[in-house]
Amino acid sequence: VLLEKMLTSAKERGMTILIFQPMSGMVSAPDGLYFQGRNLADEAVRDATCARMVDTFEHFPMVDGGVMDRPEWNYEIAPPHDIIRPLFDDLPPQLEPLALKLGYDFAAMVAAKDRLKHTLHNLDARRVRLHRGGGLLDSFALLGSDPDLLAWFKFRVDAVTDYFRLVREAMASHVSRPIKLGLGPRTPAFGLLSGCDFLELAGFMDILLTKHYFW
Repeated sequence: VLLEKMLTSAKERGMTILIFQPMSGMVSAPDGLYFQGRNLADEAVRDATCARMVDTFEHFPMVDGGVMDRPEWNYEIAPPHDIIRPLFDDLPPQLEPLALKLGYDFAAMVAAKDRLKHTLHNLDARRVRLHRGGGLLDSFALLGSDPDLLAWFKFRVDAVTDYFRLVREAMASHVSRPIKLGLGPRTPAFGLLSGCDFLELAGFMDILLTKHYFW
């Protein structure tokens, strides 16, 4: 009751009210790790997330919308800890149906991921010096000129974009009033690596609040 009074008072003062993580209370992370791919690939999890958000927005009619904090792909390359999986553990077999849906060769992406890991563990100073100043094309050469590697990173972007577009459509269809929907992606230096294409997301999300912290 006190929360509803506070939100109503804030609305009466002309404030815009956005709930952070309006799906809170939804699913717990499997195995104690936040497996981003599961939330991106599992339609039942996405539907339950949307249902929880709709329930939140309908329960608080004075609220203008919400800001989502995830899902996104991980970008760390260190071994996992209590929150996230490393970059190279982000393509388990459960993601193959999502890859097929989005038009990607899952086995080829897994092989490219493994080649990248091998390449990063075998860089030498001569090769780095050769390619360090050449921008995109030299960076591509440094990492093996591997087209399937680019496909893997494009898949990450497409999966995140598709997920949030479907969530946006669900909110438009099932919430009884127009609501604003925001997202908190990583800072632009890490955005694409985590699957967040700012230009794509800005086409249908109302607000992008970039994070400026790192694990």
